[in-house]
Amino acid sequence: MSEATIEVSILVFVLILVRVATFFAVLPFFGRQMIPAVVLIGLSLALSVMWYISLDSIPSAIVDREDGYLRWLGFALAAGAEFLTGAMLGFAIGIFVYPIQIAGAYLAQEMGLSIASMSDPTTQSNSDVVASLLQTVALLLFFVLNLHHFLLRLLGQSFAIVPIGGGGPNIQQVSKAGLQNFSSLEPLGLSMIGPIGIALFVILIALILLTKAAPSMNIFSIGLSIRIASGLVFTLLFLPHLFGQVAIQFENAKFWLWEYLSKFGS
Repeated sequence: MSEATIEVSILVFVLILVRVATFFAVLPFFGRQMIPAVVLIGLSLALSVMWYISLDSIPSAIVDREDGYLRWLGFALAAGAEFLTGAMLGFAIGIFVYPIQIAGAYLAQEMGLSIASMSDPTTQSNSDVVASLLQTVALLLFFVLNLHHFLLRLLGQSFAIVPIGGGGPNIQQVSKAGLQNFSSLEPLGLSMIGPIGIALFVILIALILLTKAAPSMNIFSIGLSIRIASGLVFTLLFLPHLFGQVAIQFENAKFWLWEYLSKFGS
């Protein structure tokens, strides 16, 4: 194997690594700072080696075969396309995590815990306790439902739909498909905790009526304790419903992501 062929092979491997590493960096679960960078780098390298070995041939779009001259500008553009492909695919998966965050934020607000936000070291931002709890539950269901296997199949299929050095995804079609799903994020999040939210709203109305009936009573201190205790009780009672809604959300995400991935090559 000539020196030029070795160089081209290395650069093709780098392009695969760019897509894979960007995909995992953007993922809502794997891209957190709680996962060591060494683990993400090792996982990206291992998967890149696997997909590089499975390549039928080295893409000719990256190199200029006249006199073995390497088109560095073409390689730079191809690397940008691979970065964009991995980022858009990882971001689309993150869309289905946002309703869980919305549900946790609304539930924390109804329980009176929105003022007790804490610094989340995984996202470097303030996060509600309930939202962090729901995200942890979603992460557990993510692995229980074997969705990490689905992510690998999805990423592997992207190499068939958008080949290495093939020019990247169809940005117009992909952006249109992603924006259409944004409008349903908040209704999905609220539907997950619908029974809990209704129960807490009824308790809030009862506390307001009690304030009107007994103005001298310190309803603020009593009401906050009642709302927190009621929120915890109703959350435990409707926990199977919450698990079911998150599981349905993930199952719907699988069908939508396959359709979304097909837009990359259209």
